[in-house]
Amino acid sequence: MEAIPSPNLTATQLIERFQRRGLSKRDLVALSGGHSIGQAQCSAFSARLFNGTPGDSIDRAFKSRLEKNCPPTAPDRLTNLDPSPTTFDNLYFRALLANQSLLFSDQQLLQSDLVGFVKEFAANQQTFFTAFAAGMIKMGKLSPITGGHGEIRSSC
Repeated sequence: MEAIPSPNLTATQLIERFQRRGLSKRDLVALSGGHSIGQAQCSAFSARLFNGTPGDSIDRAFKSRLEKNCPPTAPDRLTNLDPSPTTFDNLYFRALLANQSLLFSDQQLLQSDLVGFVKEFAANQQTFFTAFAAGMIKMGKLSPITGGHGEIRSSC
């Protein structure tokens, strides 16, 4: 894709970016499930914690825990993207439904007609796995880079 989508995008902006590349709303939600593994630097979401973000529905207790882990003085500190950061599973979607997503852009999946996919994937891990694989195949066919022209990132 043109670039990795910002963690501050709204649902409308996410949908537009994905559809511009030929990816569906279902692909968007399934591929967002890639946040089932890994961590993010506090700087990627600190504005959400300390400045407030219009349209944000973050769980208050979850926000309080994040504020303690990510004070403004620690922008490079890492925080898990979901409750099981080393296991690819559907807990990411369950956390979304509990308003406990790390990134604003992830929480936005509940602010639109995307929520049906979130509920579907939260309820059925195999359905999520199948949709994620299909989305990855579609995304892999977008402007493939071959030879020495590509870039492999160790830090996104």
